[in-house]
Amino acid sequence: MTVRKTGGRADPELVFGVLGILLLAVFPLSAHEYSSITRFKYLQMLFLTGICVMTAAVFLRSWEKQFCWKSLPRLLCVLYAAWVALSAFFGSYAGLVDAEGARVVLTGAVRYEGLITQVCYFLLFLVFSLSRPHRGLVLGTCAAAMAVYAAVVLCQYAGWNVLDLFPKGRSTYTNYEFQGTIGNIDMVSGYLTLMIPLVLIPWILGQGSPLLLISALVGVMLETLMGVQSGLLAVAVLSAVLISAALVREDVRLRAGIALAGTACCFALRSVIGLPWLDGTQSVTFLWNPRALLWLAAAGAAGAAGGFFRKKKTGVLRPRTVTLVWGMLLAAVILLVWLCPLGGEGSMLWEVREILRGRSSDSFGSWRWGVWRHTLAVSRESLLFGTGPDMFFYAMQDYLQETGNVLGEHFDNPHNLYLAILAGSGLPALLLYLALVFSVIRHCFRSRDVFVRAAGMSVFLYSVQGFFSFSICLVSPMAWTIFGMACAGEEEKPGGLIHDHCS
Repeated sequence: MTVRKTGGRADPELVFGVLGILLLAVFPLSAHEYSSITRFKYLQMLFLTGICVMTAAVFLRSWEKQFCWKSLPRLLCVLYAAWVALSAFFGSYAGLVDAEGARVVLTGAVRYEGLITQVCYFLLFLVFSLSRPHRGLVLGTCAAAMAVYAAVVLCQYAGWNVLDLFPKGRSTYTNYEFQGTIGNIDMVSGYLTLMIPLVLIPWILGQGSPLLLISALVGVMLETLMGVQSGLLAVAVLSAVLISAALVREDVRLRAGIALAGTACCFALRSVIGLPWLDGTQSVTFLWNPRALLWLAAAGAAGAAGGFFRKKKTGVLRPRTVTLVWGMLLAAVILLVWLCPLGGEGSMLWEVREILRGRSSDSFGSWRWGVWRHTLAVSRESLLFGTGPDMFFYAMQDYLQETGNVLGEHFDNPHNLYLAILAGSGLPALLLYLALVFSVIRHCFRSRDVFVRAAGMSVFLYSVQGFFSFSICLVSPMAWTIFGMACAGEEEKPGGLIHDHCS
């Protein structure tokens, strides 16, 4: 649904495009010293949410007769929000107060992920699900913002304390886990996971300039330099999606081949760059690595295949066939890892093999396996309403003391988005969230709108990396904004008891 400019009133597409820029381009680039960056982003999120809600209220009267309010994703979001609110009152740690007598669950124990922040997420989703933003405005600005972000990181690699982000005496060489204007590289990876498909998919589908491709590849390059496994997993999944698209649609083969070739070149370049904090070199330098030749060969093969099979019916497969092939490949990889001793002891592949053989250890995955196991134990004690939003820190500390278990690292959340929802707000909240994500992705795959499809891919990849990451106000406001944008397009085949949009 799009409301055009009438009677001197502003066009919602343009207005919501500006709001989208504030959340997706200005918000991630807003700078503050790392020592208090989370609180800075939290306050900024409150301000931007207020602006978005007030702006949406201005258009409500003009939407009364033109807008279809029936929306399954929106309904699921409201139900999920309601249950999270209930968990803030009935959770096992919901009554805990701080030294000043304020309820901790309102702001959260550590990371400002309490009820107030959760309400902001829900409001951002609802606001941006009401009207599509101006696509060109949002995509172009997001692409430019990602390039600027990468430039800030590269300046930090060169030893410059850009924008005074590092406290005095600190730098990337002493604390490489902090990069750019978002901070922790796990959060930076989440930002890139949202932005890369958002700007790349429209170009793949034939809309937008090559600058979108260049910006997406800049994001991929930054992912390779940071080396965050969840981010690299998202890049791998996106590459698989591009390959699948090329097998199903001949009209995207050339662009998909170019994008895959560019991605392989990014990995080739990373393999010859030595980073002191990851590779043990004295400075950022170039090192010869034979793996670069393999990546370059892959790039050449992808580009050649895209050009050769351009607009040819040869090799066009049905989506179900492609899904079956990927399923078989995945099963073969799992079987190979289970049977063969790949990787040395302590490596990721070795740990996966030990888990598949039933010989897991809490220390696997930098103690993630252990905190996941203990989180399930904590969740069983309050399965209906959980502990309350962002009360995991207290619950886990009490559990470890009572049981005598020990984790080798400090955890204030499970480092798993889904387990965090389960522990914080209970099983009903987790089921509602999963239903919400599924309905959003389903809506996007049925949409004819290229921007909506791109937003749907961002939702999908964010959900994939969520298995190894967590929600925080440094990135989640952008995620919920894109969740809302993904629901604001027209559906190709509306149907069902409650369909996404009226025709």
